Amino acid sequence: MALPIFIGDDTDVIVPVVRAFTGASINDATVSAQLKEKDGTDVGSAVSCSLVADGMYLGLLPYTVSAGLTEGVGYNVWITVSGTANSVRRIPYVARQRNRD
Repeated sequence: MALPIFIGDDTDVIVPVVRAFTGASINDATVSAQLKEKDGTDVGSAVSCSLVADGMYLGLLPYTVSAGLTEGVGYNVWITVSGTANSVRRIPYVARQRNRD
């Protein structure tokens, strides 16, 4: 199921707990998030994600990136984790207009 990314708004990208194969949380990884169109074309620049809790990282896609999205169209946020553990994750999003009433 795709998460909403609201057109013209900042969007938090939460990277759930990053773990080593032993199950231990990894708190020293380099984590980034890149919004992409379904065909793989980058939308804006990659953003760095910061450690906010044990093994959990948070990044912010700025409103300037989401301002040009098309309502109802699907996008992907690609998460890259490097360091002690290396992985790439894809999180599906769909562009939505926020109700401003």
